[in-house]
Amino acid sequence: MGKMIINWGGGVNLDEVTGTPSDLIKGKSAYLHGSDEPQTGTLELTGNATAAYVYSGKTFYSTDPKVKLTGTMTISSILSFSAAVYSSTAITFSWKNPAKGPFSGVIIIGKTGSYPASITDGTQYYKGAGNNTSANGTSSATVSKFSGGIQYYFSIFSYCTCSAGELRSTRLFTATAKTTKGIQTFTASGTFTVPANVRSIDIFCVGGGGGGGRDNSDYSRKRTTGGGGGYTTTKKAYQVTSGQQFTVTVGNGGGYMSDGGTSSFGTVLTANGGKQGRNCHGKWLNTSGAAGGSGSAYIRDGNPGTPGSNGSSGNSTTWQEYDNDDVLQTYTVSGGQGQGTTTKAFGEASGTLYSTGGKYMDVGTGSDGAANSGNGGSGGNSSGRSGGSGVVIVRWGY
Repeated sequence: MGKMIINWGGGVNLDEVTGTPSDLIKGKSAYLHGSDEPQTGTLELTGNATAAYVYSGKTFYSTDPKVKLTGTMTISSILSFSAAVYSSTAITFSWKNPAKGPFSGVIIIGKTGSYPASITDGTQYYKGAGNNTSANGTSSATVSKFSGGIQYYFSIFSYCTCSAGELRSTRLFTATAKTTKGIQTFTASGTFTVPANVRSIDIFCVGGGGGGGRDNSDYSRKRTTGGGGGYTTTKKAYQVTSGQQFTVTVGNGGGYMSDGGTSSFGTVLTANGGKQGRNCHGKWLNTSGAAGGSGSAYIRDGNPGTPGSNGSSGNSTTWQEYDNDDVLQTYTVSGGQGQGTTTKAFGEASGTLYSTGGKYMDVGTGSDGAANSGNGGSGGNSSGRSGGSGVVIVRWGY
């Protein structure tokens, strides 16, 4: 028999009572509004949740209004985690989804030096379900946000998005991966083989420098012309596959009265050699300096062209004078045409300078261009000097 609530002092005005049987727990009795007889409650808790269905730390009532329960459910854990280098700047993450339970995806946190201890301890590199959302299935994602040649440490966390918001696990697994970075310089012709896990490369080619000219006159005042620096070309982020091979040609420097040789990287990139400095044919005449990275031509006080610019033509460009046969001749001189852009490695301001124009020599024999510089050779009184050989540089992970 249910319990009855009895008022022992003064009368109870049931018209002032607002409760109804639906407000009273089922099986309990009380005097309620609208009746002078005890009423039996009809309110009952019919929940069927257990602690495993309620998120850990949250409280609830199921069927007994006197017993408050605490949830024990946590976000389902993934079953494995790994990280593998995909390219110089990309890493592929793989994990196995849980077989059941609350799960929306993973959050991957990374940093250098040590494993992240929490979701806020490092950089978030990935958040999502990957390429497979099936329960107990293996999923993966490739992320290309990394710098080349660095060891990274990763921690992975599960999360679940629900009406209560986004619920996250503690750290589940850790993994590490080191991206690739490298550079190969060809000072002679050869073959480049794409290393493992390299899918993109930068290429820089420098043609051989042109040889310098000499003075052909019989006059005591000797002036000569320098050879032009080799052209330079750059291609960045060229897509390749591991093991792919390319023929590399490094152009020779041009000798006296010779252009520099062409450098190339397969059929992908070519850099022509610098043009020869021409001989002088008159009392003050130096004919055109060579084309290339820069060329130079001088009459009296001309200066070398800066790398990539046109060569200098001195302090005069056109004039007349009698040749050795006393025939009046008109002469025109101008510096060689430069390539018009920087000749620094990979076209970058911080790169090494290549392909400077050869210098004129007022007196003396001058000097050759340095090996693998693409520099033009100096002029010489008896014979122009040789240009420097070219170079080909390949890098990845930069």
